[in-house]
Order: sequence, then C-alpha cells, then structure tokens
Amino acid sequence: MEIDLSKYLEKEYEITFGNETYRLKPVKAWLLGRNRKRAVVIGLFKLPDGRSVRRKLDIVELGQ
Repeated sequence: MEIDLSKYLEKEYEITFGNETYRLKPVKAWLLGRNRKRAVVIGLFKLPDGRSVRRKLDIVELGQ
C-alpha cells in the first residue's frame, strides 16, 4: 500500500523546541517501521536559527 506523504509536507505543525514554539512546514517526511502493520510518519523541520528537529506527524495503518 502506497502512502501519499505530500499531504504532510503541505500542512503547518506546531513545533516546540526549548522554550520556543514555532509553526512550521516539514522539509521532508518519511515512514518509519513500514514492514509492520502500522508505520509512523516522521517529519524533518528546519528552525529559524538553523537547527533541524524531527517530530512524529502521524501513525498510519498499512494493511496487507
């Protein structure tokens, strides 16, 4: 089953890092643990200060 990750790239997410909260769109998204029944969608975010952080965006059912 193919998952469309582009919908995750278009949405803004609230990212908390340290004491700051940002509303950002992910630079990249990928599936983690895709050989199971469920997979986690991970997003890579670039903070305004240049740092990169990863956050869980969603859990998807893969089915067989």
